[in-house]
Amino acid sequence: MHTWGKGRGKKHSVFTGQTSAAITAAAVFPSGNRKIKSKIEKKHRRVRSGLRGKKKMRWTSAAVFLCAVAVCHGGNILNTIDVTSGIITTAGTASTCSGDQDMFPDKVVVNGPKFSITYNTTFKVLTNLRANEKYVLVQRGCPTPTLPDGFVAKAVVQVPVARVSITSVTDSKWIELIGERNSLIGMPGIYTTSPCVNKRYDLGFTVDMSKVSYNSTLSQYQMSSNPKMLTGTYASVLSTPLDVVFAGSRSATAGLPLVITSSTYEQSYKLVPEWGKFIAAFYNKEATINAFISDFKTRWDCASQRAAMAVAAAVAAGSTKPKGLAISYLSATTITPFDCSYNATSGLWANKICEVLDAAGLQVVDAVHSYTGSYSNYQQFGDWAADVDVIIVADCTCTYKGAMTVAACDDLWKNKFLSSLSATKAFKNQKIYDVGRTLDPSGGTDYFVSLPVEPDAFLADVIAVTWPSAAAGHNMVYLRNMFTEGVGNLRSCAAYNLTYGCVPSANSLSAQCTSLGAPADSIAKTAGIVLCPATSAATALAPSQ
Repeated sequence: MHTWGKGRGKKHSVFTGQTSAAITAAAVFPSGNRKIKSKIEKKHRRVRSGLRGKKKMRWTSAAVFLCAVAVCHGGNILNTIDVTSGIITTAGTASTCSGDQDMFPDKVVVNGPKFSITYNTTFKVLTNLRANEKYVLVQRGCPTPTLPDGFVAKAVVQVPVARVSITSVTDSKWIELIGERNSLIGMPGIYTTSPCVNKRYDLGFTVDMSKVSYNSTLSQYQMSSNPKMLTGTYASVLSTPLDVVFAGSRSATAGLPLVITSSTYEQSYKLVPEWGKFIAAFYNKEATINAFISDFKTRWDCASQRAAMAVAAAVAAGSTKPKGLAISYLSATTITPFDCSYNATSGLWANKICEVLDAAGLQVVDAVHSYTGSYSNYQQFGDWAADVDVIIVADCTCTYKGAMTVAACDDLWKNKFLSSLSATKAFKNQKIYDVGRTLDPSGGTDYFVSLPVEPDAFLADVIAVTWPSAAAGHNMVYLRNMFTEGVGNLRSCAAYNLTYGCVPSANSLSAQCTSLGAPADSIAKTAGIVLCPATSAATALAPSQ
């Protein structure tokens, strides 16, 4: 089984070999009261104009204060944020820079993922090992270093950044958790369940970048449809250059400076959250992300320990370890089990979802059956999976399967899909779940957006449906019982008077935002966690029947 990785590239600077300082505790953020839209917009215009022409910005007095605070508290220099309005009032700028003054006393230690980071006194070097790209992050107010011969930087970025765009909504989750939602200028559409990001859309602080493209010849954004000229909110928001564009791949139309994030290529959910450190380095929020990742690891370990205790108690009582299976149903004609083959040498599963099933105390089906690919013959699949106790369907959508109405969607999932599994133990015990519990205004599931950031919430869900007493206090986040809690992704929350498994309106989410600049709460805080087991002998925890 995969264990937490060892640090990579954590001790020496890429240029000078400087030793990194110790990691400090996470910052504590204040909360504030809501202001009316006109005041927010007025303040936003002032700050927006102050961010134009970076070479002419005058932040000397504020920078002295920030630097003094950083030195006093032993932390990195951060942006100053109006918590209520969500506006960056001052970008985190050093008042003085000297070769022997460490601008980054807070550092991250990278534990195994496909990137590395090294620190110098006034700059950091991030390396995306999969993309084979290097990025130089220079403390604002400090001179750009002279790069050694042969050193190629894909981007040189002043940090902390204050204006960013993203092509993956998952990155917005990291940005919100570390308290930097205020920097979020562009996103690829309203595919988010975040109340305050939806509020930023309403106020025109964040724009839909799927409607624009970057013209590299003119070095500016333009509308994707005719006329090409930016107008209205787009002209206002995108007239000031972005500090960085986070993207999953290098694209000429995404904008500059472009930085590639590659969390989707990690083979373990224990490693995916490490990419939060990659994002946080651009904000000097190393202390904040260190605390979050440490808590994540504890939550994962506690949850998996509770599941292991449940398994041991069940086996001791004469039961067998329940079997779990993850499948997809993307084409509406074929059921495809996830390849859950396990590599004992690397300690990795062929698919990350199998790692979760294993950690939740399920006997992963692929270790019992031979993997046979897809099934268009549903009866054949039902026979193959007859002894499976829990089935997770990593899907919930309807329209691209041809079901355009609620009635058609229900018929697809209930009469065609579920009925085809009637021979399975999971069907007989009503233990088949999809991932449609939390939907965004587009009807998309938050499972694909938030899972990479807090995979322990998904682990807690799977434990809750397998060993309910082991997950007492955890409220379900992603999984929805397809027999008792609905199917599909076409029911609106308002029309059907539902609180989950339904499509919320962007306005209803926006109305829930009370403080634009406050960090987002973690799922662990809002949904509850699987508690660490007591040191005493475990109480018998039998699987649900």
